[in-house]
Amino acid sequence: MPHKKKPKRKHAHLHSWARIDRAGAMHNARVHLGAAYELLEVDADFGLNALQQACEARLDTRPSLTSFAALLVFHRATDLLDGLSVLIKAGCFVPAFPLLRSLFEAMMYARYLMTVNDERIAACYIVSQPLARMTQLEERAEEHAGGSRPTIVAREERRRFEHTLAEERLFRDARNELAKLNESSSVPVPWFRAFGGPRTLGGMSRRLGDETLENVFAEYYDRWSAAAHVGDTLHSLVPETVEVSNTAELFMALRSPSRQEIVAAVNTCHQVFIGLITHQLEYFRELPIGLEEYRDLETRLRACLQE
Repeated sequence: MPHKKKPKRKHAHLHSWARIDRAGAMHNARVHLGAAYELLEVDADFGLNALQQACEARLDTRPSLTSFAALLVFHRATDLLDGLSVLIKAGCFVPAFPLLRSLFEAMMYARYLMTVNDERIAACYIVSQPLARMTQLEERAEEHAGGSRPTIVAREERRRFEHTLAEERLFRDARNELAKLNESSSVPVPWFRAFGGPRTLGGMSRRLGDETLENVFAEYYDRWSAAAHVGDTLHSLVPETVEVSNTAELFMALRSPSRQEIVAAVNTCHQVFIGLITHQLEYFRELPIGLEEYRDLETRLRACLQE
């Protein structure tokens, strides 16, 4: 009977860092996090529950533009948190940084809107988005002949925008304030600078008067920004690398965070969410149904991060 050849290993020619052990990464994340593996998912579920009830409470107690803008940001924060939960469960540590930065910004935006509670500033936040899109479309239209599709699209966008401004005085005031700020700037001015607001996100973190938030900003924000702008690629090298010609041991394997790294990521995401939901509950002055059950579950899962 002829001897059967052993089948070739499919990835035998690849270095260890050139293979993604997806199943192993998920297993390691579960082992590292224990019961806290579900924590961010629990946060996102409760966030949507609280958001729904806040939308209903807003109609009765705070039917303002500020509350509407804050809930827009809260929805985006919950969306980001849900995405972070998926990434971290899969062991994707590095790709989580840009989303974590966005989650932190959403938390600061919502808190700033609710803290200053100024309808003009909420209007600036809302107007800044279609204004940015309209500006982009008009810049693109300048590169094309009159009557072309880009010029028609830009003209229609301008018409819709001006119609909205004609209907809402607050939006006209917001547009005028942003235009005034942009006169002396070579780059678009962020909405939160309007009406005497902070010049930077760092200034916003100080303006909110929350020491924990300031500390998170000071310790992590630059690192998250570096990851978002691909300015931290040296971290992809194996720490002990001394000879770059040794390609077999050059890069860190993808999806291979240490327990300390993945626990820190979950803990930071969770603390940002807690800061966001706490301020929202204080603003709307209504406790959502299921809050006590969430607190009990959150406390148990969070305790796993300290073990």
